[in-house]
Amino acid sequence: MTTSVDHGFSSRLMWIGPGAYSWANSPAELITYDYFTGMNSQYGINGQTNVTLTAGPTYKVRHRVKLNTITSGTANSDGIAQFTVNGTKVLEVTNRKWRLTDSVKISTLWWHFFRGGNDSAWADSADGYVTVDNLKLWVAS
Repeated sequence: MTTSVDHGFSSRLMWIGPGAYSWANSPAELITYDYFTGMNSQYGINGQTNVTLTAGPTYKVRHRVKLNTITSGTANSDGIAQFTVNGTKVLEVTNRKWRLTDSVKISTLWWHFFRGGNDSAWADSADGYVTVDNLKLWVAS
């Protein structure tokens, strides 16, 4: 299924384990999960960060999205998704076509914690907790 409708996009972070994806390197690997115009998948596209989350440490996570440009009515594949953990860039994608027209903008931040999946393979063996502190959101001018 190719997504060609311009209803919006999403770019998110998840943490997963080998029960969810055989390629996961740890019980809590941080990955990206994007939906965008023109992707050839029913589900989101994963990006590996090779970051293992462990209980105890504080992580400074930065998630940056820059919309693709539109030139003379044509959408360019130059949108950006950039992820840093503790100041180190762990993944950058520079060819996203987030939108087809200028009418699609970033208008909402939807925040939730969800392990993902649709069966018990995604479940964790114990309850987990996340503390969010010093949240910052800005729009580049």
